[in-house]
Amino acid sequence: MVQHILLTFLASLLILSCTDLDTGTDSDVNVSDFPWPRESYEAVWGSSAGNVFVVGTDGTILNFIGDDWGKMSSGTKQTLTGVWGASGVQVFAIGMGGTILFYNGFFWDFMETTINTNLTDIWGFGAREVYITGSAGHILRFDGVFWEPMELPVELSLTSIWGSSPNNIYAVSSEGTILYFDGTEWSVDSDGNPALFSIWGLSPDAIYATGTGGTILRYDGENWKPMQNNERKGLYGIWGTSENNLYAVGIEGTILQFDGTRWETLPFSTEENLSDIWISDRNEIYITGTFGTILIDSPDSEN
Repeated sequence: MVQHILLTFLASLLILSCTDLDTGTDSDVNVSDFPWPRESYEAVWGSSAGNVFVVGTDGTILNFIGDDWGKMSSGTKQTLTGVWGASGVQVFAIGMGGTILFYNGFFWDFMETTINTNLTDIWGFGAREVYITGSAGHILRFDGVFWEPMELPVELSLTSIWGSSPNNIYAVSSEGTILYFDGTEWSVDSDGNPALFSIWGLSPDAIYATGTGGTILRYDGENWKPMQNNERKGLYGIWGTSENNLYAVGIEGTILQFDGTRWETLPFSTEENLSDIWISDRNEIYITGTFGTILIDSPDSEN
């Protein structure tokens, strides 16, 4: 397994309507170190190793197909904060101001909802069973026709959602509360934790949440327990391929890897804040972050 993440600039990337890159100075220097826009990229998801979506500020959506990146027309300038799909031609993107977009394989279109607050994360089990969290204490459920708010036991600033099935879903909040949905109702599963920013799992008995100050919690099917690590920076995303190969990413280029025994901080390849991580079925790792950061590592990368 690759022991570090390489910042990869692919010379063959294709960007449609690519914006000019600003050096932040008054000089006329043409910056061309990477071809995608220098937006803050908030989330990444793929249907396969050959079809990856990245979303971020200014309504930016990038799509990696085969060997090329392309900038897609989203129809919005709202910051997009999450992306998830039931397939490569059934993809949802969410963002500020209640923005929900749907991609049908040809173009992105707006979906109607009564919620106009900021949306934070999305997860689902098919195109007719999708859930979204919101910063104003909302969880929306999509049944294939309508988005409807769900009744919650407490009002929280929800940051992330994940489930192993429609009858086993968890959501975390910046107040440190973890909510649980059993298919019928939401309840408080754990409280009093540090602020939590992301949740993801391998199975109902192996679920992980990350948060402020290097917080990593693991659920074993009965209890949430902290995992020890030496990091004290906020962690915004987590993903893995097994309980012996997990990654967490966060502030100032922080990347942690768990080998089944301990969490190790990997060498930094950037100082930008890292927001999300997704790993393909071919073990290709995609990480997004601020100021145009997209980190890519594949099994074929040089160590």
